[in-house]
Amino acid sequence: MENTQLLFVPFPVIGHLIAMVELTKLLLSRDHRLSVTVLIMKLSIFDSNVIKNYIQSFAPSTSLSNRIRFIDLPEDKFDEPFIFASFIERQKLHVKQVVSEINQPGSDSPRLAGFVHDMFCTGMIDVANDFGVPSYIFFTSSAAFLGFMLHMLVIYDEQNVDPTELKESDTELAVPSLVHPFPAKFMPSALLQKEWLHPLLDNFRRFKEAEGIIVNTFFELESYAIESFNNGKTKKTSSLFPVGPILNLECDTSSKQQEIIQWLDDQPASSVVFLCFGSMGSFGEDQVKEIAYALEHSGHHFLWSLRRPPPTGKIESPSDYENPQEVLPEGFLDRTAKIGKIVGWAPQVAILAHQAIGGFVSHCGWNSTLESIWYGVPIATWPMYAEQQFNAFEMVIELELAVEIKMDYRKDSQIIVNCDEIERGIRCVMEQDSEKRKKVKAMSERSRMALMEGIGCDSNGKVTDLWLPSRGLTGFLSPSIWNLTHLSQLNLSHNRFSGPLIVKPFLSPLALRILDLSYNLLHGELPSYFPFKYVKTVDLSSNQFSGEIPDMFFKLTRNLASFNVSNNSLTGSIPSSICFNSSFSAVKLLDFSHNDLSGLIPNKLDQCSQLQVFRAGFNNLSGSLPLELYKVVSLQEISLHSNGLSGPIGNSITNITRLKILDLYGNQLTGSIPPNIGNLPSTLYSCQLLTTVRLSFNQLGGQIFPDITAMKYLSFLSLSSNNLTNVTSTINILMRLKNLRVLLLSKNFMNESLPDDYEVGESSGFQNLQILALGGCQFSGQIPVWLSKLHKLEALDLSQNQISGLIPTWLVSLPSLFYIDLSTNLISGKFPRGVDLLPALSSTEANYKVDTTYLQVPVLVKVHSANYLQYSKLSRLPPAIYLSNNSLSGKVPVEIGQLKSLHVLDLSNNNFSGHIPNDLSNLTNLEKLDLSRNNLTGEIPSSLKGLHFLSSFSVADNKLEGPIPSGGQFDTFPVSSFIDNSGLCGSIVQRSCSYQPGMSLPIAPEESSANTFNYGLIAGLTFGFIIGSASGLLYPLQKLKFLQKFRFLYSENRKSSVSPS
Repeated sequence: MENTQLLFVPFPVIGHLIAMVELTKLLLSRDHRLSVTVLIMKLSIFDSNVIKNYIQSFAPSTSLSNRIRFIDLPEDKFDEPFIFASFIERQKLHVKQVVSEINQPGSDSPRLAGFVHDMFCTGMIDVANDFGVPSYIFFTSSAAFLGFMLHMLVIYDEQNVDPTELKESDTELAVPSLVHPFPAKFMPSALLQKEWLHPLLDNFRRFKEAEGIIVNTFFELESYAIESFNNGKTKKTSSLFPVGPILNLECDTSSKQQEIIQWLDDQPASSVVFLCFGSMGSFGEDQVKEIAYALEHSGHHFLWSLRRPPPTGKIESPSDYENPQEVLPEGFLDRTAKIGKIVGWAPQVAILAHQAIGGFVSHCGWNSTLESIWYGVPIATWPMYAEQQFNAFEMVIELELAVEIKMDYRKDSQIIVNCDEIERGIRCVMEQDSEKRKKVKAMSERSRMALMEGIGCDSNGKVTDLWLPSRGLTGFLSPSIWNLTHLSQLNLSHNRFSGPLIVKPFLSPLALRILDLSYNLLHGELPSYFPFKYVKTVDLSSNQFSGEIPDMFFKLTRNLASFNVSNNSLTGSIPSSICFNSSFSAVKLLDFSHNDLSGLIPNKLDQCSQLQVFRAGFNNLSGSLPLELYKVVSLQEISLHSNGLSGPIGNSITNITRLKILDLYGNQLTGSIPPNIGNLPSTLYSCQLLTTVRLSFNQLGGQIFPDITAMKYLSFLSLSSNNLTNVTSTINILMRLKNLRVLLLSKNFMNESLPDDYEVGESSGFQNLQILALGGCQFSGQIPVWLSKLHKLEALDLSQNQISGLIPTWLVSLPSLFYIDLSTNLISGKFPRGVDLLPALSSTEANYKVDTTYLQVPVLVKVHSANYLQYSKLSRLPPAIYLSNNSLSGKVPVEIGQLKSLHVLDLSNNNFSGHIPNDLSNLTNLEKLDLSRNNLTGEIPSSLKGLHFLSSFSVADNKLEGPIPSGGQFDTFPVSSFIDNSGLCGSIVQRSCSYQPGMSLPIAPEESSANTFNYGLIAGLTFGFIIGSASGLLYPLQKLKFLQKFRFLYSENRKSSVSPS
């Protein structure tokens, strides 16, 4: 696989920068093909020398330095007041310039695979989108705080709660990522100030646009918070990746550090309390004196990092005192000379690592918190700014790993913490045999285990977690694994384990809660005995298991919440004992899809009273939909597509008012679509929460009626390949669905006319529509003008109809359109020229604004090879123009050469004439170019050799002449790409360019069959956009680690450019 690079954009604060650089080192150590570019933003209010010194110290210190580079961006002047969102917005132009240089043709830089940016740099998502690469957020604080901020969005946006009104309140908030109620007075200061609130919330709103969120934490530390994302308690925005603890454990070797370490060497073990308040922490003289009195009275040895505050009103880093005595009590230094040492800036990591340190009075910055845990040093909390009050609460109350001096202190407050409070906290944190110290030591061991590649242990050293997905592991899965009797989580998914799954009945871990062996090569029958009675999640999907599903799977489990055996070769029926155990009321997901199961759907599903997802698509199930299914009122998804189900859809489906996805395509369901498809039958509109309805490939007939408009959340509607009638009425009704994004109606309304503007009454309809498919209907008429009002339309399929007339200028000027299929029609005339042609494709940067969010379900596109490709995002659909099999004439427009994002251009089987424009060589992303079966003359431009991604090319059956270019991709094309051009010459057609016979070269038999692809002999094929798929070829990407995901995304984008039929 080729070399790739990631672009890292840290926020210009030393704590954020160090954590992000440590993440790069972690990634680089995992894959030698990866390199990283780190962009250093500069802001005058921050001490750039600290950042500069860190970067300079990094370069020679690691063997990875040749694969990481730092690029300084122009310095940004400080504005009063400082708003980070405005700062990031100004930086975007500088970042774009860097990325443009990376992507410049001929650049030596490895291909850009994606962005990783700081939690406060979400504006960089726009830049990543402009260049068509994914972006990830690096969250430098805790998972609990991430959950808290997402909850703040919920209560502000949905409950109209203004956090600034809670500033002096005793209110306690129920935060899903916390076990205990959270006092509002501990909220970050930014949430309590109106000038900061909105920029901060706006920043966190954008988290949902990222591919994933990388969090500097580990499961053993924040298990409840992380689980709150997995179980849905916390509103999940993107995939969560806990990858910590990520720490910079390299120590400074300066003479100043050596002096401090030498002093510590003379102190007894665990005898010294260390006071340090971060890179921005400092106190006024009155508070300094109170700290000094507390230290002196406590009698403990101490090391104190004492910093001078910046001038009043200035946002600057603290500095060191030349003479600390000026702010200390008189005689303090003399009285404490034998037990204490005062320093300025302190090498915190080296100090915490020293055996003399017994306690840490800290501002509770997250990096400092993780460092103290790593070295097993308990903390006394004294937060200063940012989210440190939250961190203090989490450490003291939530995790019980720290003691309190203060939890609600704020740097800008006028409060003076008295010496008694400080002394009490110091004595508590220094208590040698305290439970807190024991817990911190145990968590220290777990933090180190967290970096031992997926192995977790309890405080007694017993293995509790084996979390080793996607590690390339092979061989048989040994039954000895069940000897780990304390095992709670076993995840060996996405490896290559083979052989049978053997379970030991009497030695199995009773504590097992998660069993995930998905995406391996395990085969044979499922174990007949399943002793894990407390297991909650069983995922055996995507293996090679065969035989029947044993009843014992369900009879012995008590807490099962999720059961997935999809994508195997299981036979027999779905067990009737599926809801045998009364405890099955807790099961929420059952997935039997993609097997060879037969028989009826069990009629006892109503006993699974909390079931939310029921999938059994792509099997051989028969019979009707059982009435009991409609009694499971908690259902949100029913996916039973591609079976042999028959009969009507029962009226009782209206009981399932929470239903969001109804996927029944590819069955033999009968009946008409009566008043309100909202009905199927006539009362389905009661399911008003439906977001997705797919009933393609059935035998449903009749019309769509207005009651469907009651489904106000409906955004994905697929009814392709049925027997619907009255397209004019259908369009008028569906235009009222304001949230509709995807509408697939292909293979219906046979031989009707496309409605024109006079027949379409809703002039403002379809304003959010992004995909419209009306292919294969044999429509007559012309391309209707009402399409010109669909400014968000990104993909249009009108192929395989009998549409006539010209291609209207407004169609190729739609601002968002990047995929258009008008193939196999009766369209004539010239291609529009002199217009702003498909602006969404004219630039790989500023104008390529394709929606990057996930569709509710993947869209399925049929290609000429009769295969289907699935796309879970519009941004993954290859930009394409399909105009084949029409009667278009005139010259190939040179304006097409401006469409730099285009992947597929198919103009075959028309009447184009003139030369092939040399401008096509500007289409540097082009993967397929088909100009066959036209009347083109002249030579093939040699500049087309520069199209390095071109994998399919044909100019067959034209009137071209001259030499066929050689080199580049042209050395890979078969002779069938050039046949029936009597004037072409070159080695590929076995005709010397000095020899010009008036005869064409015969096609070799093996090349003739391949040529049918290019010639568009697709009479038996259907339209392009049809349906979505229940699981999707892209689904595995969502379960891979984010680095692998970068590679897969690129691979898919480059290899899936096959023209839809």
